[in-house]
Amino acid sequence: MFGIGIKLGRVAAVIGGLVSTILDSYAVNGKTPGLVVDSNGSDNDSVEVYNAGGTKDTFAEVITHSRAGQATMTDSDGNLKWAPHNLLTYSEDLTGTGWSTSGTVVDSFTLSLSGTNSLDSAYTTTQVGVSYTVEVELWTETHIGEQVDFGFNTNNLSNTFSAPVTLTATPTTYSFFKSNNTATQNGFRLRNYGGTTKTVKVSKVRLYRSDLGGMVDNPDRSDSYVPTTSSAVYLPRRNHHVFNGDAWVNEGLFHESEARTN
Repeated sequence: MFGIGIKLGRVAAVIGGLVSTILDSYAVNGKTPGLVVDSNGSDNDSVEVYNAGGTKDTFAEVITHSRAGQATMTDSDGNLKWAPHNLLTYSEDLTGTGWSTSGTVVDSFTLSLSGTNSLDSAYTTTQVGVSYTVEVELWTETHIGEQVDFGFNTNNLSNTFSAPVTLTATPTTYSFFKSNNTATQNGFRLRNYGGTTKTVKVSKVRLYRSDLGGMVDNPDRSDSYVPTTSSAVYLPRRNHHVFNGDAWVNEGLFHESEARTN
């Protein structure tokens, strides 16, 4: 394990569309760097800095990350947690491959339900005996006060659902936790409740593993949502913490050069 913290240059301000760069913290022998990778911030101030040629300032623009499965890291509270991930595909597109419904998909995030209609995502492989969480952002423009419920659609038919959710005009994130999972495959299911016809807005659907200490938030959003398209997404282990004898300190990016087994 090591934290990449190459202090080579720093983006400080954006004024009138122009990027100003402060080099004092990173310059070497008066030379202006062309690459900045400071994953735990100058002087450990927890402000990540990424800059390539003075034009890029996000992790994704400077570093290409790829990992095909889960990994753990230590969060700021000292707990071992899962790195940010989302096991469901097309998290913001109901027209994407794998989504199916007995209702009607109006557009990428609008769904019409009546009777006992439901919406299902594609299955994803899950571990038996551990805990998972499904979350979704729901709202409505025309059926305020109507209800739906949501939860896990499983391959062993042990489907579990939340209490009914009362729809409002404000996009709201709802969460449902399942411990001791018994299915080798899980998906997301949204179900009409009460039988009346309603139009529901559905977005930011996610399913993530929540045993151990839970999952670390997406550092680009500071919440649990990780956007996906055609495949599950496993984000890098940014803001990994190490105990220095007095406190848990941000060591930046946790990178291993080969596969490890816990």
